[in-house]
Amino acid sequence: MSMMKMKRRISQSKSKDGFKYPVLRLPRQFEGLIGKDVEIELREVDGRRALVIYVEENDGSQVVQPKEKVVQPFNDLNDLKRRINELDVRIQILEELIFGLGSMKDLGASGGPAGIRTPDLRLVRAAS
Repeated sequence: MSMMKMKRRISQSKSKDGFKYPVLRLPRQFEGLIGKDVEIELREVDGRRALVIYVEENDGSQVVQPKEKVVQPFNDLNDLKRRINELDVRIQILEELIFGLGSMKDLGASGGPAGIRTPDLRLVRAAS
């Protein structure tokens, strides 16, 4: 490989803990290095400090970027049950409206807390 020299500015990245880290952006032609393990050595070359980056070629630990959106697993069983119950109520209301009862008054919906069909009060809209 031939010697290549380029000028870059070292920027910084801050963590939540308040620490600052130096960041060195490489040109796009080094995209193949993304996800590879490297060793960085600080040495003196021609009286100046130099960073030498050694690339591990056969490590197999490459970062794989998903092409589709990743669906997160559902962890909260209570929230899942609540959502299913809410959907059951909505389906029942739709079936009753479609198959002949006609309006919400026919369904016995009334104002006030008795008319609330969901246990989650965050979903209730205030009527003026």
